[in-house]
Amino acid sequence: MRPVLERIKMPISKTPGLSAFVFLSLLVFPAWLEGADPQDYQKLKETGICRRCNLERVDLQGAQLKGVNLGGANLKNADLTLTNLESANLGGADLRGAKLDRAFMNEAILCNTIMPDGRIEYSGCLLPTLKQLLNAFEQR
Repeated sequence: MRPVLERIKMPISKTPGLSAFVFLSLLVFPAWLEGADPQDYQKLKETGICRRCNLERVDLQGAQLKGVNLGGANLKNADLTLTNLESANLGGADLRGAKLDRAFMNEAILCNTIMPDGRIEYSGCLLPTLKQLLNAFEQR
């Protein structure tokens, strides 16, 4: 699996020189990490695993986060517009106020996940438990 860093898409300007400058500026000076912990964001980019991370108000628009583990993460007010969260683990994550417009979330685990409107979602709770039981049984 490629590092998440390679899969995160950054907004691109129509001016080529400016595009490179903006891209490099975002990598060096991530102003859009306003409430997030920069170390947690770096961990997400490098490993795709960021359980119980603080990613509050982070801008992940259009990011390719298929299969990442964000269980228990603080994603309050994060911008996840057009983000690919297919098969991602968002179990126990706090998404209050997050923007999920056109986010792709097929097969995402939303067990005990606080959704943007404050309600708690329980989809995906049974399947991970069954997989864990099967894995434990197979290892005997």
